[in-house]
Amino acid sequence: MDVRVFRELESVGRDAKVDRVQDLVDRCLGGSSLDLPTAKSLFVKLGSASNSHLLAKVFGCLRQRGLEHDSHLAFAAISACKSCADWSSAMAILQEMTGNHGLSDTRAWTEAISACAKGSEWIGALGLLANMAGKRVELSSITYSAVVNACAKSGEWARALDLLTEMAANRAEVNTITCGAAVSSCAKCGEWVGALRCLAHMATMRVELDSIVCNAAVSACGKGGEWARALG
Repeated sequence: MDVRVFRELESVGRDAKVDRVQDLVDRCLGGSSLDLPTAKSLFVKLGSASNSHLLAKVFGCLRQRGLEHDSHLAFAAISACKSCADWSSAMAILQEMTGNHGLSDTRAWTEAISACAKGSEWIGALGLLANMAGKRVELSSITYSAVVNACAKSGEWARALDLLTEMAANRAEVNTITCGAAVSSCAKCGEWVGALRCLAHMATMRVELDSIVCNAAVSACGKGGEWARALG
């Protein structure tokens, strides 16, 4: 691998032209073998350049060159996809890894869900959560929070609230930030009943209320015409 070209690639900023980044990647990969640290560095730089096409190209190149596909490599590739808000590439990479290597790393799955959330792809996020359960991959509170965030960003407030209930049932930690995302989603849609339902869940689960959650609940009541509840 051409160290000089790789260093040049490392210096490329977020505003670099796509063809410039692609040229550097081609020159870096030309004729040399790659190790895992180099691959991870490439993914990080490509992610910061917001070029999902190059992510897929590098990932495909690594397969051809026989680099071991472990959980660290998958996480680096999917994290780069998340940086680009490219949820489809993140899901494709995850599917390839799980299909060929039985990837069971919760972090990689959660990162793919976060990519869906960044791209407002709530259906994909729910699908990944279901696949994790089917493959018996550990569902962490961070995983659930990422799915709640995906649903909340897309205005799917009812699904977000259902996920909070599922989290409690599965003994996953429910925190203020996760609940805040659900309540904020209710506020955007004027769903005051849902917002109050979430507050009730928080009280039951002894989750601390903060000003953001309270303000979102007041906003939901206000938009729903429930001024008495908002003031109360």
